[in-house]
Amino acid sequence: MPEKFAIFDLDGTLLDSMPYWLEYGYGYLREKGAVITPQTRSVLDAMSLSETVQYCRREQGLDISAEEVMAAIEASMRMHYETDIPLKPGALELLEQMKRLGYHMCVLTATRAEVCGPSVETCGIGKYLDFLMDCEDFPQGKNTPDVFFAAARRLGADPASTLVFEDSPHAVRSLAETDFTAVGVADVTAAAQEELVRSLAAYYAEDLSDPGLLAFVRSF
Repeated sequence: MPEKFAIFDLDGTLLDSMPYWLEYGYGYLREKGAVITPQTRSVLDAMSLSETVQYCRREQGLDISAEEVMAAIEASMRMHYETDIPLKPGALELLEQMKRLGYHMCVLTATRAEVCGPSVETCGIGKYLDFLMDCEDFPQGKNTPDVFFAAARRLGADPASTLVFEDSPHAVRSLAETDFTAVGVADVTAAAQEELVRSLAAYYAEDLSDPGLLAFVRSF
């Protein structure tokens, strides 16, 4: 039987962590003078933290760097990764089932490993994963497929035999021209671009406990 592989995003896919990032990110920017209205959030929610800072600098004249914002937020987030950020519904059961099916699995995350790494043990998913990898060596992150190919090489995986679970529209878009099979995972922070993710992914899961998702994984 051919080997099967899976690459999982962490924030918004396995972990219900995006509300924490938004709370601390927007809260810190407000402390520094940014005006975050509901209308502004409709624009910012689709951006990365770095893009959000650049927007506030450009549109509101905020005198702050992305590095300063990230350092402040990461300090708070690390504590939450260590203590109370929960798995998304069905995540543990899906990983367990996939391990039984013989999948080799890893996490590929845009969050620095030293910040989010503790969550793997806190949430009890470390035993299902070969490794956790971040995008530190890839400046464009998941905006290009390069980092996915690097994770596949480390996993010993052929992209054509690899599922990639992602909630991020830009990540799913990056996978569209590759042999990876993208699985879209719903998250509240990506709701505005749900139709895009649905159109590009081979399967779209409202949550990880979706029975259809397990059937898809079994048949892959």
